[in-house]
Amino acid sequence: MLIVTPGNEVLRNFFDLEDTARVATVKYLTPADLGDTAKYGRPASAGEFDLVIFDRCELADEKAMPQANAFYIASVPPPWVRKEMPALKSAVIRNPTSSHPLMRDLSGLDEIAFSEAFRFDLRDSKVPARVPRLLEADRETALLFELPRRSFKDLVLTFPLVNDKGEWTTNWNLKLSFPVFLRNVLYQLGNVNDAAAEETIQPGQVKVLRPEGSPERIEVAEPGKGSRAVARGSSVEFVYQNTEKIGVYQATWTGGGRAFAVNLLDAEESNTQPRDEIKIGEQNIEADQTRLQSYDTWKWVALAALVLLVLEWAVYHRRVWF
Repeated sequence: MLIVTPGNEVLRNFFDLEDTARVATVKYLTPADLGDTAKYGRPASAGEFDLVIFDRCELADEKAMPQANAFYIASVPPPWVRKEMPALKSAVIRNPTSSHPLMRDLSGLDEIAFSEAFRFDLRDSKVPARVPRLLEADRETALLFELPRRSFKDLVLTFPLVNDKGEWTTNWNLKLSFPVFLRNVLYQLGNVNDAAAEETIQPGQVKVLRPEGSPERIEVAEPGKGSRAVARGSSVEFVYQNTEKIGVYQATWTGGGRAFAVNLLDAEESNTQPRDEIKIGEQNIEADQTRLQSYDTWKWVALAALVLLVLEWAVYHRRVWF
């Protein structure tokens, strides 16, 4: 993986650990190196990295984007420009938990405080539909979200971890959830094979495999008997589509392999997190929203009319009797 940063001890404290070195080879560059073809341009376009972190720096255009997953910290991927986005002030995180794989085992997210954030308009016409929002401030303001890019993913964090002076700009660096989050980023976006982090898929879904090295083909052993060979396409990844059978699949290639599971389990079925918004028909109902409730008032109107009739009848007959 590659980290492009002007300097960030918070990132180094995690990615320079011995435990990280066991599963990833980390390389560092400065923002000035992004224009160097030998250091960044050629390796990034050739897909030599599984994950690239851009810390407070931006690419010149879409042609410079890496053929890999990316994590943008206090910056945005092209064609968006960070300088054109307004500052976000007095924002509070609303969702204390998230079921997204990148937020696995994280809680208490609403306790995170931060500064120097910017507002990214998710209603922009260039933003794909149904963008996963991992940290939200309100309905259209996400602080951490994931943008799809062909077969890759671009994770965007709208506030920095440190400023240009090296000073911390968020208390998330002190939370126990922060190193867990960085581990999730490393394993999920860095394509690190781990049985606990490997995402299962349902029958019929496409499985994307990104093996180490540059093999031209892989062999996928299906549950039971039989195997299929998958050739590399125009992408640096392999796409396996024959996932109709339930069970464990074993993908192998020269110098490595990876297992993945296909089952009928759905994480949403056990997700008991309270929703900030639900949709009933065409109506969206938000939490803490005052709703006008209708009552059956016709009964009281009918009772009042009956009382009036009784009084009128009593007055009439009183006049007849006297």
